[in-house]
Amino acid sequence: MATFLSPQPTARALLRAGAAGLENGGPRKELTEEGEDTMAGSGAEAQRQILGAALRAFARRGYYGATIREIADEAGVSVAGLYHHFLSKGQLLERIMDDTMDRLIVATVESVALAGQDPAAQLKAAVAAHVRFHIEYQRESFVGNTELRSLGPGARRRILEKRDRQRRVFDAAVEGGIERGVFLVPYPAEASRAVVTMCTAVANWYRRTGTLRADEIIARYCALALHIVGHQNVLVTEGAGETRNHNEEE
Repeated sequence: MATFLSPQPTARALLRAGAAGLENGGPRKELTEEGEDTMAGSGAEAQRQILGAALRAFARRGYYGATIREIADEAGVSVAGLYHHFLSKGQLLERIMDDTMDRLIVATVESVALAGQDPAAQLKAAVAAHVRFHIEYQRESFVGNTELRSLGPGARRRILEKRDRQRRVFDAAVEGGIERGVFLVPYPAEASRAVVTMCTAVANWYRRTGTLRADEIIARYCALALHIVGHQNVLVTEGAGETRNHNEEE
């Protein structure tokens, strides 16, 4: 399956390339706000419906709990019609996870490319893009985080490589900040991993009915990320001392 980033790019190359560097080869397709396939051509609407139904079924019942018939019924197609577009349930999961990671990488690299050369601004841009994505595509993020084990070896390796590419965007910002004396953390790799993990976990607890808006959550996570990397010019005062997140379930 085609990808649109060169194999194993360095973290600095990702930042230098920015959005322009992702255009070589082009993404296979573009997701809509609901994560739906907008691929042109015959059968696009059926594929969109099938992928959406599979995503909901996997989020609701898990990969092994969801059945092809359940997905076909929810998509409004026959089982034979589903197999006309996708060879297996495994291919559906691969497609969902590939598309999710592709869009996340694009959103993050584009955001960082627009942030300029300041490492703190780059890290905040990466955090903002990552957190916003996991808020807006919560179902896709949940499936991606819980069903990696359900992929075949080749697909799992491909998704893990894409996750590494995403993390290297954060690595580059942290390393750049340390080199310029902006960040003081003595463990850059661990700090970068901690920031990414923290941001990814938003998909697990975020509730749209919570009292905090998405922009407020993003601002707090940007401040937390700067604390983790030892940026001396940031101070979080809002919500100090609170132990409960306003958007978590009781």
